[in-house]
Amino acid sequence: MTIRDVQADFTYTATSASTSIVGTGGTYIAPNTIDTSPLGAYLTELSANDTQLSGNLNTGRDLGGGERLWLIIDWVTAAVGGTSVDMQLITSASSALGTPTTILDFTAVVTATLVQGYRQIMALPRTAAYLQYLGLQAVTVGTFTAGAYVAWLGKDVDAVKLGYASGFSIK
Repeated sequence: MTIRDVQADFTYTATSASTSIVGTGGTYIAPNTIDTSPLGAYLTELSANDTQLSGNLNTGRDLGGGERLWLIIDWVTAAVGGTSVDMQLITSASSALGTPTTILDFTAVVTATLVQGYRQIMALPRTAAYLQYLGLQAVTVGTFTAGAYVAWLGKDVDAVKLGYASGFSIK
């Protein structure tokens, strides 16, 4: 079963659980960035005051703690209008995601494919290119009148959304 954590969610806000792609073609960044910190000075070993060492920064990032992480994008409202949408995981040294580097690219998907319930899944690459902040951007072509997605990082994800018989809940 897929488990979502709002701390690793690109789209959840206080007013909406999904992000809309409605509008003219362009590049739109999802509302949440993920800060991969804390990265910084570490405590000295066995010192009387456990003071921080200066200049010895922890600059390595191992997203997933040695386990594979996945980017999951679920389309909760079918895309209508436009030609295609290209979802990209980006990284930047800035929380505003200025001058980002693309880490993962789903490539352009035609609008007809982006129906409600469509799931895009891709494993995060193992690379040294990660910077402090992660974000998600949608590059749209054409004008969209409908379409929304939820996106997050997760482990142990299902290939498709599982459906359950109506009237039953899982506890």
